[in-house]
Amino acid sequence: MTFWALLEKVGGYDLPNSSNYLFINTFPNIDKVNEVFSNVEATAGVKMSEMETGSLSTTTSQFFLHADGWAQDAKANPETDFNYVVMVYHNTNYADSLIRLEKKYWSPFIQKAMDKDQTPQTAWGNAVVLAPMGDNIKFTTVSYDLYKTLQDALMPVWDPKLVLPTKALDMINKIELDRRGISIYRVVKVVSSPN
Repeated sequence: MTFWALLEKVGGYDLPNSSNYLFINTFPNIDKVNEVFSNVEATAGVKMSEMETGSLSTTTSQFFLHADGWAQDAKANPETDFNYVVMVYHNTNYADSLIRLEKKYWSPFIQKAMDKDQTPQTAWGNAVVLAPMGDNIKFTTVSYDLYKTLQDALMPVWDPKLVLPTKALDMINKIELDRRGISIYRVVKVVSSPN
C-alpha cells in the first residue's frame, strides 16, 4: 500500500441511505493486496481487533480506479492545503478519450492557474473506473479537485483575467453523456509513502 485516506462527505442528499465516508487505498500491485494485511499486527504493534474498522461501518460500494493524471500547485503543502476534495464524476462511452483530453488540455491549464494564484484550487487528479461497470454505474471517470477551505470548494473564485481553454472544454463536454455528479469530502486523515 502506498496511500491511504479517510474522507468524510460534506452535505449530500438522502443521507440516511447513502455513504458518508470514503476510504481510498492505493496499491502498486493489486494482486498483492492480501500481503499488506498478512503481518499487520507485528508491523503496527497493535492487535487487529483494536484497529480494524470493518465492524464499525457498512461497505455500500467498492470501486477500482486507475489514476491517470495529477497536477499540484507548486507552493501547496499537502498537510495544510489539501483539506477538501471535490469529486467530479464523469459519464462517457469514451473514458480513455476523456482522460486523454483532460491530461492534454486541462492539466496544464489548471497547473498554470494554480501556480499563478488564479484559482484557490490546490491540486487536481484524474482516474478511470476499471470496475464495476454497467448501466447502473453512472460514471466512468472521476476527477478530484483539492482545496484548502470548504468555501473555496463550494464557490471557487477564479481570476477574471484567466482565459479558459474553451475549445478543449467543448471537446470534453461533447463526449460526456450527461450532467456530471459532484460530491464534496473533508480530508480526515491521509497516510502516504515517501516518493
